[in-house]
Amino acid sequence: DNDFTWKEFQTRNNSELVAIYGNFANRVLSLIKKDYDGKIPKVKSRNRVDDLVLEDVKVLKEEIESNLDSFKFREATKNLMNIARVGNKYLAETEPWKIKESDPLRVEQILHTSFIIISYLASLYVRLITLMPVKDPTAGFVGYKRDVLISINLEQIKFVGYAFQIEMKYKSWLNGFTIQEYPIVFINRKYGKSKMDKSIIWEALRGVLYLRLNKKIFSKKK
Repeated sequence: DNDFTWKEFQTRNNSELVAIYGNFANRVLSLIKKDYDGKIPKVKSRNRVDDLVLEDVKVLKEEIESNLDSFKFREATKNLMNIARVGNKYLAETEPWKIKESDPLRVEQILHTSFIIISYLASLYVRLITLMPVKDPTAGFVGYKRDVLISINLEQIKFVGYAFQIEMKYKSWLNGFTIQEYPIVFINRKYGKSKMDKSIIWEALRGVLYLRLNKKIFSKKK
């Protein structure tokens, strides 16, 4: 299930990663930046349609995790793109850009739900490409032991934003260290602006591929 050719990689990168996944993330983040000054809308409740969409996404998420555990990478890739398709369909049907003035609360629900879908996509995409056994690779609330930091050439860290978080975890994992995750719930942002924008999304998409393709260079594990 893991046959690989560069021609197929290029085709899928252009037709799926950019056209489907990238398109969805770009549309959502553009709307958030334009209408909400880059802040993720806060919502106290969701529409029933939103809940159904997220249920579909969670089903696909579980299928992807099962695919990866069974080394069915093609199926995992298809299901990842299916999540992005669900997101694009959801945006096309709800059309938040048309109801900004008439129903701003509904727009906030739509964009908040869409951002949750982007979060699922980001985490699953990283795991699919890197095979790193981490459920939340973009998490920024992280503690590193001294030995871990010594094993990484920090002057050669390439990325910022979410890609930086991924790069640090990936290089730690490649060097043979175990990553332990603990569930934590953060309250919604009260001050400042979200650092999430289109440039960070694109850096993360390209950055994950860069890290995976240069795996042998980064790994120091014996």
